[in-house]
Amino acid sequence: MDPSSEVLRRINELAAQRLALWSKGHLTDQDRERISQITMELDRLWEKRREERAASAHGMPLRRILAGDLRRGG
Repeated sequence: MDPSSEVLRRINELAAQRLALWSKGHLTDQDRERISQITMELDRLWEKRREERAASAHGMPLRRILAGDLRRGG
């Protein structure tokens, strides 16, 4: 699978999980913690997506973006 497609698939998956939690109504402390974790992961993935798009727009190989991601521990 194309790395870009994988990022978008994961973004959609996490967004659905977060929506399901918010839709429960009464949130437990665990629910709130999970929502926080999901939100942080979504922020990271959206940033990765922006980097991919910028690299693509400037003709930079995606492998340079992925290598940078590995250096950051992502």
